[in-house]
Amino acid sequence: MADVTDASTDTNGDVFGSVRLAGGLAVEKSAHVKQKLRVLDDEDGTAAGAGALFVAGGAAVNGYVYLGKDASHSLTLNADLTTTSNAVSIAATADNDNGITLTSSGANGAVSATAKETVSLTGWSDSATGAGGVTIVAGKTNAGFIKLQQDTSGGVTLRDRLVIASDGSVTVTTESGSDLTFKSEGPSPRVVSLNARRAEMSKTVEITNGANTTPTLATVNLESGAAVVVYIRAHCAWGGGKPATLDAEIHVLHNDGVAPEADATATPPRNGVRRATAVFGDSADSSLEILVTPDDSGGVTATKDFVITVYAADNGSGDAPALTNLTAVIVAEGRFESLG
Repeated sequence: MADVTDASTDTNGDVFGSVRLAGGLAVEKSAHVKQKLRVLDDEDGTAAGAGALFVAGGAAVNGYVYLGKDASHSLTLNADLTTTSNAVSIAATADNDNGITLTSSGANGAVSATAKETVSLTGWSDSATGAGGVTIVAGKTNAGFIKLQQDTSGGVTLRDRLVIASDGSVTVTTESGSDLTFKSEGPSPRVVSLNARRAEMSKTVEITNGANTTPTLATVNLESGAAVVVYIRAHCAWGGGKPATLDAEIHVLHNDGVAPEADATATPPRNGVRRATAVFGDSADSSLEILVTPDDSGGVTATKDFVITVYAADNGSGDAPALTNLTAVIVAEGRFESLG
């Protein structure tokens, strides 16, 4: 029996070891290699593919896998790789933050993901609400751009639908004649702009004909010394199902509890209303009353909520509905902390 020693290769590519075969080697049954196995022939393994080694029955590798031609062309797999029915799945199942990284480090390196139908990016987390997400970063040493493109119907010319430029500017483009729509799944969708100096929201509340039983229409939060103008444009069904509308402008200011700060308990109540116009079908003595009530529970000088309520009222005719949905668009402009 020959000695078990490591094989070696000289500068000419000749192999030396304890056993050297000049021709091919056929193994009828299992072959066990205790130490190194090197396949050096660079000719095709079979006519079906290129490479010195071809394994017809499949290969099982229990450990680290490295595939490489040279230092700049390599594939390293240290994760779970699954192929099923021409589909490929790569999963990092270890419980750590390493995950899966796709990197192209060349001077003009790019990573491209293409699918015939849909590409989905999903980030989820079991640790905490909001912890999972998808982050897109453009540029590393220099600021880059993020662009969402869409094919035209002909599939020839790409259209930029969303562009975040390297200077931080954002451009949203819709097709000619199409709408730009902002929606919210919640009951009070909000749009905040101008560094929170302007906020707009839409809301529907089920108002009654009494101030004490009608829910809050809007709440604006102010710091001491701050002021805001609130615009309300609302609609509801009045007696007999006829429509009623309200268009109002309210000036709300935080004056540490001192007039002219809003005060619903004053006689008459101070509500900051500068203008209010309402129309009520064919009813002559109806009204939509507005109250603004500061929440002084934390102190009159603290940052506090100003609660805006709109309720149905009349002059004794009984036309005011006991219960009806009021749908309103509320806009706040000025110095405020939040609108809700």
